[in-house]
Amino acid sequence: VVVVFFIYRSLTASKNRTQYQTAQVTKGTLVVSLTEAGQVSVANKVSIVTQASGIVSNVYVKSGQTVNAGDKIADVTLDTAGQQRQAQAYSSLLSAQNNLQSANTQLYTLQNALFVANQKFMNDKGIANPSDQQKSDPVYIEENDTWLAAEATYENQANVIAQSQANVNNSSLAYQLTSGTITAPTNGVIGDLIITKCMQIGSSNTTAGSSTNTSNQTIASIITGNATAVSVSVAEVDAPQIKVGQAATITFDALPSKTFTGKVMGINTTGAVTSGVTTYPAII
Repeated sequence: VVVVFFIYRSLTASKNRTQYQTAQVTKGTLVVSLTEAGQVSVANKVSIVTQASGIVSNVYVKSGQTVNAGDKIADVTLDTAGQQRQAQAYSSLLSAQNNLQSANTQLYTLQNALFVANQKFMNDKGIANPSDQQKSDPVYIEENDTWLAAEATYENQANVIAQSQANVNNSSLAYQLTSGTITAPTNGVIGDLIITKCMQIGSSNTTAGSSTNTSNQTIASIITGNATAVSVSVAEVDAPQIKVGQAATITFDALPSKTFTGKVMGINTTGAVTSGVTTYPAII
């Protein structure tokens, strides 16, 4: 019995003996993961809007259809309010076009005045290297100033023309919004189509003081790409660890069996305070 006891004890001790393992010290990368929650942002859609009001007479597209910029989306038979709105927009467009034409015409007049002033100065008092006494001559000063003023006015006319052209572009876009023909603003795939043939549509007017604002009505959207942005609210303690370009793994509540990858595009370091708690919005 004593012999058996000592044999059992020696075997049990060998099993419980602590084992040590050694390794060479090396440098490695410490990976820290942060878990944040947020919402998907609309980053790949362009709204199709209109200010037309009336009855939809034709719809040329359906959801999921690929379109190009300028393709017809729908036709609207304008009602009285729609026709009036379109007439006002067309009047503004014609006025802007007339102003642009006048600005271009004025450019030639100013160019002629510039040449006349320059030639008069050069033929009368224009000298390559005038002395101080010649510069103090009243006639020299008058003709030189007339030339410089004509030159400045001519150069400034380019800004007037650019402004007039911008007004024409703005008026043209406003006129298109009131048109009974609705077209695609860009290339992409139709989505969120909410109109059908024989449907009544219309935009509303709001009056503030002496001005009236017309709201746009969204009838569909165009999906322009596959990129999706996720906006997350980062806790204050985690914000210093987030840098632009870092990799991210994304899961969606609606797609629990799938995992997506992305990267940090930016973080608002100013922060937003809600109920006394500061968070830092980040875009992935």
